[in-house]
Amino acid sequence: MKPRILLDCDGILSDFHTPCLEILSELTGKDHNIDDIDEWDIFTSLGIDKDTKDATYERMNKPGWCYSLKAYPGAIDGVNALRSIGDVYIVTSPMRGDTWHREREIWLYNHFGISTKNIVHTSSKHVIHGDALIDDREDNLVAWRKERVNQYGVAVKWITYPKQPNGYVGYYFQDWPNMIEFLRDRFEEGGLYD
Repeated sequence: MKPRILLDCDGILSDFHTPCLEILSELTGKDHNIDDIDEWDIFTSLGIDKDTKDATYERMNKPGWCYSLKAYPGAIDGVNALRSIGDVYIVTSPMRGDTWHREREIWLYNHFGISTKNIVHTSSKHVIHGDALIDDREDNLVAWRKERVNQYGVAVKWITYPKQPNGYVGYYFQDWPNMIEFLRDRFEEGGLYD
């Protein structure tokens, strides 16, 4: 049986951040770019108030926004390499827009050939069983590991932002080749305990 690899989407496969920052720049009149972000929560990192945050989400929840996201360079090759190691499942936190789920599914199929049977829409990623979880949100990884105390599985943090401090106690990567090599070695050795 092949290992089950759970993979987040936004911030790892899809460039959610660039269009989000464009909306914030339009709404605030200030130029924002990826180098300004130093933590997972864009809004907290940039000191964005609640009204602007709500207006940003309102735009992101409109039909077509999710579907228009770009795939990060190297992500397609990275997912294909993961498939050579195990069965890849996308575990993604949904937005509230009426079309978000379906657009995300179409986007994943069009860019990565991932079918709906390999997509889980949930913010409760910690309850999904897998042999590895790759996510850019530390809270998700910590909860997933806690759920698996003394169980098989490895949590891997993807570093999305160049300035993001890494206080995460565990494995972390910001490039596909090193992460793929790490996972391949771990699965071949049979030692996937954190």
